[in-house]
Amino acid sequence: ISFVAKPISVGERDKFLAKWIGVYSWDQIKAEMLILAKKKLTKDEVLKYLSGPIRLEFLTALAIKSRFPNIKVVANYPYDDEGLPTSTAAGVGDKGDIECYEDVNGILVEVTMSEGRIQTVTEVWPISRHLEEFRKNVDKAMCYFIAPSIFRDTIRQIAFAREKDNLPILPKTIEEFLAHIESRNTLYCAS
Repeated sequence: ISFVAKPISVGERDKFLAKWIGVYSWDQIKAEMLILAKKKLTKDEVLKYLSGPIRLEFLTALAIKSRFPNIKVVANYPYDDEGLPTSTAAGVGDKGDIECYEDVNGILVEVTMSEGRIQTVTEVWPISRHLEEFRKNVDKAMCYFIAPSIFRDTIRQIAFAREKDNLPILPKTIEEFLAHIESRNTLYCAS
């Protein structure tokens, strides 16, 4: 049996996010993201069926839309008919995990549950490539890189990409990202 997934419009994606924000409050989203940060299992009757990486992508999209309802949030993961992700975005077509549009600014959000050396090897260069592609379509673009922890070699690679290619990538742990978006009026951050 084979099937071709039906493309989902940005409007439909937005309706799915709105639906799930109606299910999960900001406090619930934050609590679930902190569970992921500690690499614990959720007891939530819906989220428990999503693997950690898929859950992190989904909850991050919900967190952004919850905190900044006027931002256009385009989560690039595939959806089921209820608006739940069926897998991670996986960089299909050189697109990042979550694309956000705030006025003329573009914010790419890349998430991973990877840590340590594997994070450095598998994440930074694809993120750099995704940000290069993303910024072709927006006036100003930046990227958040979110993980349970940020490995020191990853920080060095990100600094290199910033210096050499002028790629503004901000690494944040899950906890740092939550605190960051709670304390801001805008998602876009120039530094």
